[in-house]
Amino acid sequence: MSNRQEHLELGVIAGGTVGFIRALLRGGDLTECLGGAVGGALGGAAGALAPDLLEPPTTPRHRGPMHSLALVGGSAMAVPSAEAAWSRFWEEKKANADDATRALLAVLEGLGPGAVAGYASHLALDSGTPAGLPLLGVR
Repeated sequence: MSNRQEHLELGVIAGGTVGFIRALLRGGDLTECLGGAVGGALGGAAGALAPDLLEPPTTPRHRGPMHSLALVGGSAMAVPSAEAAWSRFWEEKKANADDATRALLAVLEGLGPGAVAGYASHLALDSGTPAGLPLLGVR
């Protein structure tokens, strides 16, 4: 069974990677890519811990709706439109910003996608345990 430290480590890696690659694919310079990685790592840490904060692991069968395959499927459908709106919001903020402000905005921009990646990494680790993930969050 995965423990808190494993969830945290993978969440930071997943979030940081998503933040960096996302900024790179959007044509970001080194400042924006590194800012995205930092923000993504911070968001990934929070996202990786969130499922067990929402449903504390008091027993091996603690997994409910926040650990379910239904949540994964619903999120997969919602992420593309949320990502587009998230990107538009931050691009508008960065448009006329100086370098220091743009770097800070890149960190903030990476938080959301990083949190999603961290949450997903938590569920991926949990899916490999004997208890797995519930389909609808009801056992």
